[in-house]
Amino acid sequence: MKELIHHGIKAYIAGCLGCLGVISMVLAVCLVIGIVFGGQVLSGATGVLQSLSGALSKGISSLGEEGGTFTNPEQIEPMQVYLTMKDDPQGEQITSFSVKDFKEVHFWVSTAQEEVVSFNLLMTFPDGSQHQFGPTFRTAGGGQATACGQFGDQAPQTGEYRLEVVPQGSTTVVGSVSFTITK
Repeated sequence: MKELIHHGIKAYIAGCLGCLGVISMVLAVCLVIGIVFGGQVLSGATGVLQSLSGALSKGISSLGEEGGTFTNPEQIEPMQVYLTMKDDPQGEQITSFSVKDFKEVHFWVSTAQEEVVSFNLLMTFPDGSQHQFGPTFRTAGGGQATACGQFGDQAPQTGEYRLEVVPQGSTTVVGSVSFTITK
């Protein structure tokens, strides 16, 4: 019996040391990746977390709502897309701001249409590239503005931008705004 307890204690200690070895190896690999790739990994992870956060908050806030996906552009009323310097849809609309103020800028979309409409925002950058901004959004209906978020943590480049509203299931632009980011 004494021999069995002795082997059990040895196996337990060996298991603990093995786990410590695996944990230290994982930490070392993460450290090396962090040193080699630096800010790229951190900014990529931040972007992924922001996308997940936005998608989850939009998904949770829209539970129980019925949303429209229009394929006929004639069904879609024009939508207004605009920017404000405050988290207030009634705030002063802006078309120009400096890079240092990018974290204060909020994006909004509103429509007089009563039905809920799912839509995407497409942002055209100064270099001419175009990418979807944020997840798929949904209008609040009845003229209420829909909050469409802000820029991420990385400062955007200076230049001319364009933001377009495209209803989900359509290729028709139903609203747009151009804005300038200065130094």
